[in-house]
Amino acid sequence: MKVSRVFLVGLLVGAFLSGALVFAVMKQRFATNSRLLEHSFAVERANLIDSVRQSGLMNLMGPLLEKVEKELDESIDRSLSDETISQLRALSEGFRPYAIINPNAHQNYYLSPERGHLILMLTRMNMDLVSKQKILDKISFNHADLNGADLNKAMLKNVKLNYANLQNANLQGANLSAAQIRNSNLKGANLSYTDLNFCDLTSSDLSWADLNNASLKEATLNGSIVSSANIRNADLYDVSAQRTIFHNSFLDRADFRYADLIEAEFDKAHLHHTNFQNAYIVFATFRETTLSETILDSAIVKNDHWYTNLIDWNVDDLDKVKEKYAVENIVKGTQTEFRIINKKPVVDQ
Repeated sequence: MKVSRVFLVGLLVGAFLSGALVFAVMKQRFATNSRLLEHSFAVERANLIDSVRQSGLMNLMGPLLEKVEKELDESIDRSLSDETISQLRALSEGFRPYAIINPNAHQNYYLSPERGHLILMLTRMNMDLVSKQKILDKISFNHADLNGADLNKAMLKNVKLNYANLQNANLQGANLSAAQIRNSNLKGANLSYTDLNFCDLTSSDLSWADLNNASLKEATLNGSIVSSANIRNADLYDVSAQRTIFHNSFLDRADFRYADLIEAEFDKAHLHHTNFQNAYIVFATFRETTLSETILDSAIVKNDHWYTNLIDWNVDDLDKVKEKYAVENIVKGTQTEFRIINKKPVVDQ
């Protein structure tokens, strides 16, 4: 009888503890869901307030742009006063980005269609280059929504377009030198023949972009995704592309001389006559590529086991690569460099 009573008490205690545990878990889940729901409502409220405010600012944009047009028409050299440029700056600052909730994404995105509309209107105006450059220097267009926008041959030197949406935008032949386009979406954008020299494209997505014949001298591509892109005949001299992903991209005759390509990934990329002379390709990978027609003279690698890496990467035409190149240790003071040496050297272009 005592055993049965002990068993019964133990059973009741176990049931009580299990119930308490279930209750605690359900309470935690309810609290989490409540926080998420509260956050969602807060974002919706903020968007509603912003939309009301933005509609008022949009009503201001029309008259201000009319003032800009009138001032340009009345100016002999089609220039804008600093006062008007300051008004444009204040208007752009007022166009705060909206939170775009995407349940399938890991984070919310913040974009400003109004800033996108403003920069489109300004680039299409017949304005002197000095005034246009003042606008680009002083006004931020970060978070601008320019999805599919036509900015063909636009003058955008030094423009600030961080966190912007330029997906499928036409920027062919545009001047984006020294532009700031960090953490931006340029998927499928047309950047052929575009001037991107000294441009900062850190952590941007250029998948499927057309960069054929583009110039990216001393540009920054660190942490960017440039997969399945067309980059034929592009000038990437001295580019910084650490941890950049070039998977499946067409890089035929692209110029990467003196580039910083630490941990860059060229897996399955097309590298016919691609020039890596004097490039820093330490920890860079070339899985399932063909390097027999690639120029690797004086490129710096991690160690003298480079051929072992080529085997691991399943590089095609490995015998031709061995026939053409060797790895040489070069001592510089207390440092040792491992350079790829061409057994039949070519002249630095």
